[in-house]
Amino acid sequence: MVDVINAFKVLWFEDENCENYVNVYKNDREETAKIIQENKSHDLFEIIEKGIKEEARGETFKLLESEEPLEIINKRIIPALDQVGDRYEKGIYFFPN
Repeated sequence: MVDVINAFKVLWFEDENCENYVNVYKNDREETAKIIQENKSHDLFEIIEKGIKEEARGETFKLLESEEPLEIINKRIIPALDQVGDRYEKGIYFFPN
């Protein structure tokens, strides 16, 4: 319920510059990165979906050792961005201004 209230405050401009929201949820990204690291799950699709840009860069360089750049873009990056866009359009994901 607290998550809903925090999101409400952002959407109704009661949380100026989304400062409270970012402070509350900034550790979620770090925790997600840690979980991915612990599980050794280095799927670029999942990394992009979770918004972990530091991991995305490293994983992309690893993939470039065995795959062509256009293949990485078409098979991994574009599908991940499409999914993020779909979830944004459905109101599942929100991006702060």
